[in-house]
Amino acid sequence: MNRYDVFLSVIYVLNGDLDHLQKTLTTTVQTLSQTVTDYEIVVVDNMTDKSKSILLLKKLTNDKNFPNLQVYILNKRIDENIASCIGLDKSLGDFVAILNPSLDDISFMPAMLDEAKKNFDIVIAYNKNKYIKSFFYRVARKGFNFLYRLLNKESIAEDIYPYRLFSRRVTNQILQNQYPEMILRHLPTSIGYTRKELNYSSEFETSPNINFLYSVKKGIKFLISTSGAPMRVVSILSIFGALMNIFYSIYILIIAFAKTEIAEGWITLSLQQSGMFFLISIFFFILSEYILEMKGFKKNEHSNYISQEFGSSVISRHNKINLKENDSPPSDNLNNNKIET
Repeated sequence: MNRYDVFLSVIYVLNGDLDHLQKTLTTTVQTLSQTVTDYEIVVVDNMTDKSKSILLLKKLTNDKNFPNLQVYILNKRIDENIASCIGLDKSLGDFVAILNPSLDDISFMPAMLDEAKKNFDIVIAYNKNKYIKSFFYRVARKGFNFLYRLLNKESIAEDIYPYRLFSRRVTNQILQNQYPEMILRHLPTSIGYTRKELNYSSEFETSPNINFLYSVKKGIKFLISTSGAPMRVVSILSIFGALMNIFYSIYILIIAFAKTEIAEGWITLSLQQSGMFFLISIFFFILSEYILEMKGFKKNEHSNYISQEFGSSVISRHNKINLKENDSPPSDNLNNNKIET
């Protein structure tokens, strides 16, 4: 097995199934110590009931068999992709991998890292073993994919839990986005970096619990947050409504001059209504365009979700934390710039 001279960060988000966590971390430490020269394991506790998870995680960080383990306890249960972005924000590696501790196999990491070292910024592994999805979920998923492809001229990732490895510059790009969790969720289509897709086969420790209504809510949020198409539709409809009211006002004036027998007050009332709806249409047009321009100004503060953090009593990695050092200290640079006379 090749051992790469890189600093690798592995992120696990805990949503349940603590029974297999210690076994998973043991395998992770064994694999990473044989694969890379430096590594860290970032665990984000996203459990609903943290009474057991905190005790277990503190026990593991005090165990010398689990070096380079960093733990972040969230103050409440949040979306898994937001929790993953918190792990991204706290990671320091040259390459960062996000795994589901119940679904993804860390033993496939050397193959993914081998592809990443071939100048692929994003490496995604899909498990050939598929978990069972309900009929309504599959139908809704296909409908959403069709709508997204229609509005944005591109497809989105089919797998809800892709096993992902990406470079530091991709990590930085994700975190700079207004909705990093949405970019992370649909990474294959949302960022224009080189990518490699791999397939592997591994049995699941547990099957994911998919909430249909929650998935619908996330789909709508993703469509709105990653595309200006919905607001652009509002703008088009607003302009269309404004034009129709102008045409209707012209029609009223034509009737007023062409007809002699007109109900009393009809002209005044109709002009008032068309003028009012014209102003409402213009208001929605301005509002939708303003929202499109303002997108990107707001950014989630992931640090607000963290209530506790602690790390391993043993840190074995070298002092490489993605900080570029100058070749010489500032004083030397000043001395080199002196002019000899």
